[in-house]
Amino acid sequence: MKMILFDIDSTLLKDGGASGISFDRAFKEMFSVKPVSVDKHGMTDDMVVRETALATIGRDLTSAEVSRLQARYVELVPEYLEKSHSFSVLKGAEALCKKLSLAPNVLLGIQTGNLEPCAWAKLKRARLDTVFKFGGFGSDSANRTELVKIAIERGCAVAKIPIDKINIIVIGDSTKDILAGNNNGAFTIGVATGKDSAGDFAFAGASANVADLTEASGIYDILDGIMDRGGMT
Repeated sequence: MKMILFDIDSTLLKDGGASGISFDRAFKEMFSVKPVSVDKHGMTDDMVVRETALATIGRDLTSAEVSRLQARYVELVPEYLEKSHSFSVLKGAEALCKKLSLAPNVLLGIQTGNLEPCAWAKLKRARLDTVFKFGGFGSDSANRTELVKIAIERGCAVAKIPIDKINIIVIGDSTKDILAGNNNGAFTIGVATGKDSAGDFAFAGASANVADLTEASGIYDILDGIMDRGGMT
């Protein structure tokens, strides 16, 4: 049995700024100041909240403040996803995910820094929500390694198979995806559709890297090579 865990943002899709607009509005409503922009690449939503607060108002937030801010953010994301004219599913993502969803002995899951409701809202907008049954999310842990572990545990529960009977594959556009996958003993594939390059992935210890999720990039060959007999068909 193979478990394949995909990152969402800049791996499967780009949300056209919906997350950023939603977060900025929620933050400004709560603190009456426009938030300072921080580098969100590969970060969990909880980390984004805390680093933004430090950069903008000079302090960490209380647990109650984080909960209130995130609740408002979750309310806003679907609205701005619907309004976004530049939302896009990345090349090859839909075809690959749907092909894998039909492959025998393959479990498809998510590992993402998004809060869970936001993750499913993005996947629904991309019409990819039905191919994924479980995941590890930013609402589970601020630590990427831990949320990948949670995704693996949930996938094992879905399949009713112990972890030592499943091979894990983690796919993402950030070196943080690679490091988290490596820390969980996964075969890791970097996808250069975000900020990080093939060199970055190699330095982080990726098992493989590709330009995108199209068949031409070689990802089908990579996955086929680690699938059980019969490949992806």
